Amino acid sequence: MIFEDYCLRGMGLGEICDKLNRDPKRYPPPKRNRKDEMPLRQTWSRSQIQAMLRNPKCTGYNVWGRHDKRRGRPFQRPREQWVWSPAPVHEPLVPKEMFDLVEERARRTRRA
Repeated sequence: MIFEDYCLRGMGLGEICDKLNRDPKRYPPPKRNRKDEMPLRQTWSRSQIQAMLRNPKCTGYNVWGRHDKRRGRPFQRPREQWVWSPAPVHEPLVPKEMFDLVEERARRTRRA
């Protein structure tokens, strides 16, 4: 639904967050990884939505080399440098074509 809202319905990250946060029983926010943190209020955030939209694992493929963790380097490598598994390794959440639409829309938004 998040991919469809962003790619097909043209909703922004803030609009999607608002939609999810209006109905937390239906769309519970992701739990924090750190067990010792006590969040005051747990809600969906723009960064969580963006991370989900940019995660190629949603396509069912494994992808290696997305991040360069060496000091002084950009964190995210260009998509042309990613290494994709030859075939999907699990059931996709979204078609690869829709995942590609996310990048296309983000590129248009950056130019604007």
